[in-house]
Amino acid sequence: MKAVILAILIFSAVYATDVGGKLVLEMKKDQMQHKSIPKLDLSQVTVILEGEGMKYVSYLYSNGVVKFTNVPVGNYIMRIDDVNFFYDSFAIEVFKHKDKEVVRAFNYDIKNGKGGQIKHPVIFSPTIPKIYDEIKEPFSVLSLLKNPMVLMMLVSLGMVVLMNKMPKPDKEQMAEMNKQMGGFKMPSFLTPN
Repeated sequence: MKAVILAILIFSAVYATDVGGKLVLEMKKDQMQHKSIPKLDLSQVTVILEGEGMKYVSYLYSNGVVKFTNVPVGNYIMRIDDVNFFYDSFAIEVFKHKDKEVVRAFNYDIKNGKGGQIKHPVIFSPTIPKIYDEIKEPFSVLSLLKNPMVLMMLVSLGMVVLMNKMPKPDKEQMAEMNKQMGGFKMPSFLTPN
């Protein structure tokens, strides 16, 4: 029994703290550009805290709060997976300072890495909705002209028109050309009637 209590005390001595945030349900008016913005469904929102070889997954409480307990000292990335919206990610630093665990949060994006420091617990808000349907382009006559089959038809039609505009050969010219070629006989479909 004493060994179990000693093991619990040793594991509780590891520096760990709580990391959390809150989801704000409003979107800014300039972000509402698409006509069919889906409703925010908290049951489909997953919050992920990754780093130091560990991955913590949590869901939101009904008031939009998320809390990861006993997070050990280290660097983490907190992000939200949602079916309907994109969210900003945050870099989280948990470290020990004077026998106390301190949590610092920073803006984070994949391209630039860690940004400016922000308050902890972090506040998540949807940035833009995920749009799964493809917006259909309106009909345009110019789009028909970009089609390769239509281009081939137009070139063929142009050749037919130009061939009809060519001058017809004379019988005299044909006979003279025939003599110059040494008695070569032209096929009947090439000679004029």
